[in-house]
Amino acid sequence: MEKIAQRMAERAEYVSEATDVIHDWEIDRKLDRERALEALRRRGIDADGKLSDAQLIELLRREQRRALEEDAEDSAAYEEWKRKREEHLQKDREPTFPF
Repeated sequence: MEKIAQRMAERAEYVSEATDVIHDWEIDRKLDRERALEALRRRGIDADGKLSDAQLIELLRREQRRALEEDAEDSAAYEEWKRKREEHLQKDREPTFPF
């Protein structure tokens, strides 16, 4: 479960960074290209520095969607793990009677 939590934290950091970069670009139409490329590198994407601003923004958005979808999958897996763990703990708490 630690791996899931770590992946979720990494994705949350990416989503936050991408949101900030996109927001800044939407406000003043100036893209911090290095910040955008670094965020993408953290997601394992070595984007070409020759991409246009619009292409980089689209790539950031696409990766945001992927990260959020991956989070939803991991959240579901985590909730299932918690449910099974609670069932197991509940069985341990139930009194056993010698018959």
